Amino acid sequence: PSIIAKYLLSLASSFNKFYSLEKINVSDEVVRNTNFALAKSVRIVLNDREAWNGLVKQGMEKDYSWNSSALVYMDLYNKLIY
Repeated sequence: PSIIAKYLLSLASSFNKFYSLEKINVSDEVVRNTNFALAKSVRIVLNDREAWNGLVKQGMEKDYSWNSSALVYMDLYNKLIY
């Protein structure tokens, strides 16, 4: 629980700094859409408990083990050399 709380505090702090330094609604459509997507993502993480729980569940279900990473690396290596 403290790891999650620290993450949320860090996210809120980082986004607050970004929001205070950068213009969100800019004329460049790609930048504007990216900024809005970022803001929406932060809002979901900080405010939408159901969406957050879904993200946590997906993260917990993913295999981050060394064996999994090594298999991905070996697959990429084999594709590159053959």
